[in-house]
Amino acid sequence: MASSALRIGGRVASGIVAVGGAAVLVFGGALLPAPAPAVAGVDVTPAAVDQYRACPGPLVRLGDEFGQDVTTVNTFGAPEVTAGTVAVWGAAWFPLADIDVAARADGVASTVITAPSAGADDQLLAGAQAQVASAADVAGLAVAGCTEGAASSWVVAGATDTGRTSMLLLANPNDVAANVDLVLYTADGPVEAPGVQDLVVPPRSQKALSLAGYAPGASQLAVQVRSRGGLVTASLQHAVVRGLEPGGVDVVGRTAAPATTQVIPGVRITTAEAATARSQVGGSQDVQTVVRILAPSADTELSIGVAPESAGGTGTSVDVHAHAGRVLDVPLTGLDDGTYTVTVTATEPVVAAARASTVAPPADGEDEDEESAASDSGSGSGSDAEESEESGIGFDVDGPLTDVQVQDGERVDLAWFSAGGPLSGPAAIAVANAASPRLAVVNPGDATVTLTLTGGGSQQAIELAPGASAGVDLAPNAMYVLAGGGGVSASVTYAGDAELAATPVRPANPLATPLTVYH
Repeated sequence: MASSALRIGGRVASGIVAVGGAAVLVFGGALLPAPAPAVAGVDVTPAAVDQYRACPGPLVRLGDEFGQDVTTVNTFGAPEVTAGTVAVWGAAWFPLADIDVAARADGVASTVITAPSAGADDQLLAGAQAQVASAADVAGLAVAGCTEGAASSWVVAGATDTGRTSMLLLANPNDVAANVDLVLYTADGPVEAPGVQDLVVPPRSQKALSLAGYAPGASQLAVQVRSRGGLVTASLQHAVVRGLEPGGVDVVGRTAAPATTQVIPGVRITTAEAATARSQVGGSQDVQTVVRILAPSADTELSIGVAPESAGGTGTSVDVHAHAGRVLDVPLTGLDDGTYTVTVTATEPVVAAARASTVAPPADGEDEDEESAASDSGSGSGSDAEESEESGIGFDVDGPLTDVQVQDGERVDLAWFSAGGPLSGPAAIAVANAASPRLAVVNPGDATVTLTLTGGGSQQAIELAPGASAGVDLAPNAMYVLAGGGGVSASVTYAGDAELAATPVRPANPLATPLTVYH
């Protein structure tokens, strides 16, 4: 209270006075001891802890491949997991209990890989899994990283409109339960839905959720996952079916936390002309290459720059406005085949990811099989078949050109490219056993950076001038360490016949890092 303050000469006094020979502080009339001399801090090194990485496991679907029993979540196939360190191939592992998922007789499930605490760069643990689907309702390559848990994760991917499914996978590798809150965003803003708060993920388990139950009919999605108790690993499986034709699948991990600059390296375009043509066909608009952006808390002005990896290539740039809480897909047009770095600069923090697709012609022998089937069924003589042959577009599944159309035998896959965040130290890289793996690394800083890539039986230096990017072919099913940091961003991409996938290179959590304690 002001009335109780010590007043000298009608003014409040603050200062140092002598009371019985001892120096004290007088502040607002209160007598406080003078500050003690500074005490040197003591360095304390926490006990070393094992490294853990959760792998999302096999692909999932609602019901079976024929669309029966859609209230049950089933897994199918089995991913091939690449895990270990540069020093030691392979890793110990244990399975997670896949709750909300029908049990499998063969025991295939999501897993956690482990290794002792890293004492050197070549002992950093990494893992990645790859699965190729070729079912009637799901087809394509899905590669996912095995990652550490986090208290907050942003997943920028997915859709729940017709023919699109998005399954959120929450893995808890800890020995304590995790309580999870979800915040879902669409193009219309945050979703008000019951059942997305206080989700319990038991110890050593993975929970599967269909986002169609919370945000139905959304063509643009982003999810924030917040956990209390155990840290969780969040990933999202995005699959597309157009009519009766599978249109690709991917498993996407978290992207970098909200920031005013997001760097997405290694956006790989492999069939630009075919993908552009396919995106003009009814029901295939999401074959188009886009950058997906969310400004969680405030409206923002955005500048999107797309720079080619190769010298002489052509990029593009786009300026847009994003409304707070609304997911925005920005098309990237005019890009030729190649690898690109996408840089998003905003006036307010945003999260971002890019999506691309690859389009392949029918596999050898597929046309003949379809023609034979059409002839046997008597469907080869109608006007639809004649129009299909003349136009090359295919046949309508339902309604006019604006509805879903199918290109007979054409094979489509999709991939999401996330921002992994800047690397300030060494990062372990597990290269999945998938087609044509390639490291993409970009230096967004103002100084030249020299990196060292070790693994695959070799070591090489990568020098990057400010703003420069580079690509390095990698060996499949191999382990690497990228050292040098310097704030670079990196990803590993994969591309094959009707296959496209990518995983960001993430910095390791600073486990058991020395702390300075003051007392």
